[in-house]
Amino acid sequence: MFKKIKLSRTEGDGSGPTYDIEVFPDGRVHYNGGYGVEKMGEHQWTISEEKVKHLVELIEGFNFKNFEYETEMIFALDLPSCITEIIFEDGTEKKMDHYLGDTVKFDRKNHRMKLETFEKRIEEIVGTDKYVEIKPY
Repeated sequence: MFKKIKLSRTEGDGSGPTYDIEVFPDGRVHYNGGYGVEKMGEHQWTISEEKVKHLVELIEGFNFKNFEYETEMIFALDLPSCITEIIFEDGTEKKMDHYLGDTVKFDRKNHRMKLETFEKRIEEIVGTDKYVEIKPY
């Protein structure tokens, strides 16, 4: 189980969405929308116990505690990052700064693909899309 999951999308060259979400084991979600999102500022909602269980299964299945992400070369320095931080029930913490401008697309273990899928899956379970995706007029 986790004490807190924090996921942040950072600004790159200014064109992508920026926001932070924090998720707690009781299902509370705190969202703070920055630039390029549908809903700016602070918002809160609650996800179901079943969705919290899905998050726990995702974290354990991905083996986030032991996952190692290494970038070899970075050419573009103006792209965003996705920072995922999890505080576990036993007090251990793990933080991963995934720079989206890295060039490691398909390393021998497909780390980047796995990490991007993990990040997006957290967002899907938590339900950030209605806060992040800008709706056309």
